Amino acid sequence: MSRTSVRYRIGWSFVVFTCVVTAALPCGAQTASPAAPGKLDVPNTAAELNDAWPVEGRIEAQQLRPRRGQIVRPKGPGRATIAVTTGDWTIDADDVRFQSLEFVWEPPSGSVTAADNVPPALIHIRGRRVSFENCTFQGDGQRTVAVRWTPTIAALDSAPQLTLQQCLVRQVTAGIETVARGTMTIDCVDTLHVGPGPLVELRTLPTKGNTLAVALDHTTLRGARGLIATRQDYGDDRLGRLAVHAVDSVFAPTDRAALLQVTTEAEPPEWLSAISWTGQGGLVADTHPLMAWIDKAGHTHVVAENVIRASGLVRSRLRFEGEDLASLAASRLRDWAAPLRSLDPPGISSRHQASTPLIVPASGVE
Repeated sequence: MSRTSVRYRIGWSFVVFTCVVTAALPCGAQTASPAAPGKLDVPNTAAELNDAWPVEGRIEAQQLRPRRGQIVRPKGPGRATIAVTTGDWTIDADDVRFQSLEFVWEPPSGSVTAADNVPPALIHIRGRRVSFENCTFQGDGQRTVAVRWTPTIAALDSAPQLTLQQCLVRQVTAGIETVARGTMTIDCVDTLHVGPGPLVELRTLPTKGNTLAVALDHTTLRGARGLIATRQDYGDDRLGRLAVHAVDSVFAPTDRAALLQVTTEAEPPEWLSAISWTGQGGLVADTHPLMAWIDKAGHTHVVAENVIRASGLVRSRLRFEGEDLASLAASRLRDWAAPLRSLDPPGISSRHQASTPLIVPASGVE
């Protein structure tokens, strides 16, 4: 088998991220029946308020209002389904953890789901530190965002962090929609994103003094229109930093889409210095550019790779276990044509038995 690779170099410093993988991937577990009645056990003691908020079966999202430090998880073995019927479900608390839940977009027939051209979100997070573990996000494939994240900024507190750990995100226009406020981190571990929108939609490039760090560990991007999409509407002297750090991750966007896309009137290198890519063991499909910019008329321009400074990313022919994007097992990497530091495939972990496709809700969402 022939091996071809293109490596990129970069001279940037970067933040060190520590990632821990613990739970099982979501599709290997049981899925709650759509017809099962939902039950919500509201904690009423101090110990329960600081520990878990157990849910059972299938419930509407508006019933959940976790407090700081709580863990929202199924009451027993298996999984619980959170039916999101409006686009304004908001969680304000910090340090909330969501475990083994399926977030499904199910608006009433004919309902208005968003105002002012803002796409509805399965969940709107205002907390500074929130994690999703072993969760799935199922949108409508047309307008739905999985997670809208607008954390409050406190000068003396630690930087906000949003974590997706062993999650599946599909049929969304964006996995995470946010705007850089101060220094923020998005951390994705052993997670599969199959679009069709990008994993991260950043409303604008960070302004001066702000940094958005995106850390990816054993994460797979497949069938999505890029990894990160953002805009630039101001001069070079006002730019902050967008920093990507990818370890043992796989990127196979759709339709020859670039991993990083910037909508702007200004050609590089005016905004190029704001973006960095570091890491190791990353693979990108050999037909996809690393970066492109989109002008106001909607025309796409690929950024020449000799002006892009990046490290830890190798071009390769990629072959997955299957074509079914609804199955985690099908999105494991089977074959590649590039030298890596380990014989274990990058991308979502092969240690997990994830052979069951995501259950499609009764509303008919594909």
